[in-house]
Amino acid sequence: MPALIVAFDGVLADTLGLRASAISAACAEVQLGVAEHEVMPFIAGRSLDESVQEVLGAWAVRGASGAAQRDTEVRVDATTMDLVALRAQRLYAAQLSQGITLNETVREELLRYSAAGQRIVLRGDSLRRDVEPLLELSGLEYLVTMLRCADDRGPVAPVKPTALASEGPTGLPRGRHATVLRSWHAIDARLTAMQIPRMQRRALENSSQTAVLASAFVHVDAS
Repeated sequence: MPALIVAFDGVLADTLGLRASAISAACAEVQLGVAEHEVMPFIAGRSLDESVQEVLGAWAVRGASGAAQRDTEVRVDATTMDLVALRAQRLYAAQLSQGITLNETVREELLRYSAAGQRIVLRGDSLRRDVEPLLELSGLEYLVTMLRCADDRGPVAPVKPTALASEGPTGLPRGRHATVLRSWHAIDARLTAMQIPRMQRRALENSSQTAVLASAFVHVDAS
């Protein structure tokens, strides 16, 4: 029985811009000037915490080179990152509570695939507490065989260095990718236990970068 694995964030639900907006606003609250377009490259395939770490890490490097921090004495350290991450999560949850846009084409595709007997898996970069209520409202919750969210626990299996070595359109930027890797290893383990081979799995990912990682586990269609 084939399986379809769909990224919740950025494919089924239009949340990537909301996540970038929340991080940018959280940075502003601690007097760090980080625009939304500077945040977007670090969103897909990362939890909110990981995105904050990457965004502020890049900001600190620019500041050290004299390209930023000219008008502020804010120091980017672990405490600052934790504070920004907490505020970003609060802002993001508030945005979600006002409703989000679902991709109706993807929703209809999930309904069609489920009716054909295929297994449906959702992979989220957001927290489970954020994803589950939205899934209930979508009317898809009973069709989903597995929901894997950013805060779900699970070991990370070793990854070949080549999987993360490149940078740009064909590979993930260097940095932290524990969440998406943990998710894909968990999904792979579940589908393997269900005797669904990789050639019978199809994925709709939220970026070409995350599609590179997913390709180790499934046949991938980059969204």
